[in-house]
Amino acid sequence: MLVLTMVHTYLLSLPLVALFALSSSAENATSSTVLTTIRSITNRTASMLNSTRPSVETTTIKMILTQEVRVENNTAVNVSNSVTGNSSDGNQLQVSAVESKPDSGVVTYFKQLYQLKSVIGDNCTKQEDCEGRESYCLEGTCQCQEGYVSALDRSRCLPVVRSIGEKCLEDAQCYKGLNLKEDDAKCISFKCLCGTGTVYSSGTCIKSIYLGNKCENDRDCLTLNSRCLQGVCACPLDMVPGAENRQCLPAIKSLDQNCTQDDQCQEYMGDNSLCHEEKCQCKPRTHFNGTVCITDLKLGESCSSQTDCIVSNENGSGTDRHCVQGKCSCPPNFKEIIEEDACINAATDLLINSKLLLLLLLIIPSRLICL
Repeated sequence: MLVLTMVHTYLLSLPLVALFALSSSAENATSSTVLTTIRSITNRTASMLNSTRPSVETTTIKMILTQEVRVENNTAVNVSNSVTGNSSDGNQLQVSAVESKPDSGVVTYFKQLYQLKSVIGDNCTKQEDCEGRESYCLEGTCQCQEGYVSALDRSRCLPVVRSIGEKCLEDAQCYKGLNLKEDDAKCISFKCLCGTGTVYSSGTCIKSIYLGNKCENDRDCLTLNSRCLQGVCACPLDMVPGAENRQCLPAIKSLDQNCTQDDQCQEYMGDNSLCHEEKCQCKPRTHFNGTVCITDLKLGESCSSQTDCIVSNENGSGTDRHCVQGKCSCPPNFKEIIEEDACINAATDLLINSKLLLLLLLIIPSRLICL
């Protein structure tokens, strides 16, 4: 009886799988005692299991208690007294016992199984086979309904989220609900948030891709007005990168157009241009030749067009220089003053000379009188 008591205790402590060995010390026990004890253990164990079922939905427990007799020395074994009963859902509760034991003893195996419903991904034949109300049997497999995703343990279906910031339990609710890659959205502290390398935009997460970063399409590029060109985010033609590469700004092609930074002017007008007081201008002692800002040419220097010889206001009033025979020259009726790099109007020069002559005429007689 000591061995049977130990068997009983061990069985209750291991409800899923237990192994008993009825040793030769119990050989004097009658077959009826063994059978009665087995039935008692079975009934008590079943009662315990029914009161401590797991939280997941299950059907009635299916229990199988099988006695196997190990025969030695050609001892005959008779297996009888099989007890069979039906549970409420049709699963059988079966107990088999031996009528008598051989001298070598009886080895008894006890095994009990939970008849669980199929979890997500398991095979099924009908709707009732699948676990949870949000799952259904499709093409022989338990699957989650639309708008739900399988939990990691496949025991249930979880609702997907529709926007960043919604409540969640697992990452899959976030990235699958928003149709993103696995690492682009995470469930952090029970709330869907953007993952590393992504930023929030209009309820979803987008990759942090700026100028110079690899891209797949224009939507990937976060820099304002940028495009995905040959797999890299870049500013389109006629635009230049703005401060910190956060936007693309229009490039300016002529003077006095609105600007916010020098690059807008210099893209087409050259390095001699700048953005001054929010307008594109040429730098001092440079001028706009219709295309770019170039350094003012001095009288006598080589030129290829009329605009090459135009001078800025900083170089005085001689703005009407001409390109004559490949040299910058003063226009007709203007006198060249090479040393001063200036063109003086002939009429103005004559007037100045006349005034000087008159002044001399006034000064000389007065000095003669004094003498």
